[in-house]
Amino acid sequence: MFWKKKKSKGDDPFGLEFEEGPRYYFRVCPAPDRPVTFQVGGKVYPVEDISAGGFALHAEGVAPGQQVPGLLSLPGADKPIPVVVTVRGVSPHGLVGTEFAKIREGDQELIHLYVLARQKEEIEQRKREGKVESEPPFES
Repeated sequence: MFWKKKKSKGDDPFGLEFEEGPRYYFRVCPAPDRPVTFQVGGKVYPVEDISAGGFALHAEGVAPGQQVPGLLSLPGADKPIPVVVTVRGVSPHGLVGTEFAKIREGDQELIHLYVLARQKEEIEQRKREGKVESEPPFES
């Protein structure tokens, strides 16, 4: 639903090219006033960005390949989502990129819906700030 599909120029009848990269899911940053958090044991970490495939946060003491179980809390959700993530990488500044290793399908869909809602909020905010032009009306 929100993953990036690798596409070659020959597959598209319009000849459009798509940027290919290592990510297959669209990521968004949580709203500052409605954070997403990841709880491991008694420690709660704020999530920097999130997608239906994983999230990033600042943490210490983890290494690539390590699996970490925890609870992911989305704003407005009734209860936290139990997940197991695999650490994909750690930046020199301590940003930890993760990928969901174990997550229920319904919970992953909740994350999809959250990402879509945040994407819409970001577009509306940019429109209010005048950073995005409104699309012209459809003409037939």
